[in-house]
Amino acid sequence: MPQRTEVLHGGRAKVAAAGGSRPPLTSRWPQRPSAHIVSETIPVFFIACNSDGFWIARDAAGQTGGIFLTKRSALRFAKRLSGPFGGATVFLPDRIELDIKDQGDRIAAFVANIKRRLVGTFRKGVRKLLASQQILLATISQARSDERRNRAAIERDLFQGRARYSTKNDDDLPVIR
Repeated sequence: MPQRTEVLHGGRAKVAAAGGSRPPLTSRWPQRPSAHIVSETIPVFFIACNSDGFWIARDAAGQTGGIFLTKRSALRFAKRLSGPFGGATVFLPDRIELDIKDQGDRIAAFVANIKRRLVGTFRKGVRKLLASQQILLATISQARSDERRNRAAIERDLFQGRARYSTKNDDDLPVIR
């Protein structure tokens, strides 16, 4: 996916996708922007969402980072660790997972754990529901097959193939053809 990098006021850099609706999940963090975009002396933090929808802040060197509930919290983390002179913030359009020890919000880690448990429980429930639905459909299909087979046996045994059993008439008498 083509990307463009913009340097914003205060040394912030913004990476934006040239197109596409939902950002794909990537497994690699990008490299630090080149020296002609952001000086080597300026700390750089990447900020993106992970697959669970939480915000990730991670420095370009891969030394520190964390998971946060809000974008604002991730920005505060980056600003606090950038020091008194600030640093560059690069927003990534792709979803990415934190690859180092989480030093972010404890609440975010707690909520992520609960979310994973709930999603797992929900998926198990859906699987059970689908399995019981398949069993019900198989039972209905078997019952319909048995009904057709019984009807054919009645027609063959009672009417010697001269009539068809039908319940369309009000008096439920067989129809002779």
